[in-house]
Amino acid sequence: MIFPCLSTAWNEENTGKVWSIVELRALVKAKSSNSHQIISVINSIDRLGGIFVYHLEQARESLKEFFSPDSKVDPLSLVLGTFPGKENYQMASLVNEANTIALLHTTRSLYDILAQLINSLILEDRFSLERCDIKKVRNALENGEIKQLLGDLIDSTEFKYIEGFVNSVKHRQLIQQMTTLDIEQNKVGVRFSSFHYKKEKNKEEENFPSFWSDEVLIIALHVKNQIVELGILLNKLYVLKGDLREC
Repeated sequence: MIFPCLSTAWNEENTGKVWSIVELRALVKAKSSNSHQIISVINSIDRLGGIFVYHLEQARESLKEFFSPDSKVDPLSLVLGTFPGKENYQMASLVNEANTIALLHTTRSLYDILAQLINSLILEDRFSLERCDIKKVRNALENGEIKQLLGDLIDSTEFKYIEGFVNSVKHRQLIQQMTTLDIEQNKVGVRFSSFHYKKEKNKEEENFPSFWSDEVLIIALHVKNQIVELGILLNKLYVLKGDLREC
């Protein structure tokens, strides 16, 4: 697998939409007096995009030997723990779990760093590095497409799931991973258990359901793909902002 880092563009999987990071770097060099610092932030987002793809592919591939349609492994033996090569399966499950956790951490980190980029390009460094986060940036933006898209994302169940998962793993405990036979769905595979999380004292606890491992990967991919949408809008808005200044 080719490891993508410092890529010329971000591609949104399944839609063909592209955020041109090369274009944004060129715009920043031409328009910003603080271009070195801003480009460093852009490069961090780009690099994390490569790290995201790495963990996504590792998690996707880790269990194919055991659960793909052409697998020769009896799935019930995995549930019962009677599979003769269970040490190999246990290692594959660990690889899946480790890369899924890393994938969700990477996804959440992307939005913290994206907040720094929007703060510099659009809000003219209204927030210090220590005080800048994606929710403060969303609230500070003027009404428009970026604020709407960012608000819809932050309020989405997918973003909340990732935030709850990451903070639970960081501060409380791992989300249990288990091999499961679901008779209703006629499916055997790896699932992450349900969990609950309350970020702020004055808010109600949120309950998150159990998801199959591949469903968690889809959630992460959806949330990451929103950065492509935001990036395309950010390029357009930054060009417009610069043009207005020159008028």
